[in-house]
Amino acid sequence: MRYTFLMLDLIIKPRCAHCKSTDNVRFGLCSSCLNTLTAYSPPARCKVCGMAIRGEGNICQRCLEGRDRFDRAFFLFPYAGEGRTLIHHIKFRDCVKWLGILDAAESVWRPVLESWHPDAVTWIPSSLHTRWMRGYNVSGELAKQVAETLRIPCLPLLKRARLFKRRLSATGSPGERRRVIRQFLKGPESIPEGISRILLVDDVLTTGATVNRGAKLLKQAGGVSEVSVFTLSRVCE
Repeated sequence: MRYTFLMLDLIIKPRCAHCKSTDNVRFGLCSSCLNTLTAYSPPARCKVCGMAIRGEGNICQRCLEGRDRFDRAFFLFPYAGEGRTLIHHIKFRDCVKWLGILDAAESVWRPVLESWHPDAVTWIPSSLHTRWMRGYNVSGELAKQVAETLRIPCLPLLKRARLFKRRLSATGSPGERRRVIRQFLKGPESIPEGISRILLVDDVLTTGATVNRGAKLLKQAGGVSEVSVFTLSRVCE
């Protein structure tokens, strides 16, 4: 009988996907893990890419060197610890409903994105294989939520140039990663009239190859003056 109650307790009480606590679990995380993510706020962030800055100034060295094709970026939390766990469950364990974490952290990201005054939101498309396996595109679902909150159009501007794409995690170098992205992404032939500032949404920003390619293609289509990037998470190592 005791084991029956233990089993019922496991079924009824959701557990944190990261630390396994049952303390007020929302969006797959307990209150402690959730607060760690939504309260991420380094002493100073680069005003261009959103990365933490050590030392003086408000622009990091990478942005001073002008390596990126997008104009600015912002992310909610680092791709580590609780953040990695959350992303993995959303992408690989059919927990797309946990994207509701955007609601919990709206006071963090909404003012930043509104200050950029985007005219429309678009996203990085997934491969056909990924779409078949998951049944959804994480970046697309994120884009819809962001667009609804900001009350601006959500437009499918970037396309797949190929049906399938090699997993970027299997690429051996940054150069190889960029080649895969170049072969996979295709830009729009034109941008709708009145759209000059675009917010590009993706789930995780790692090397920046994907969003840089997306920003370049959007600007090449003509009429786009700014491409800003918003991701749920970012590799900060």
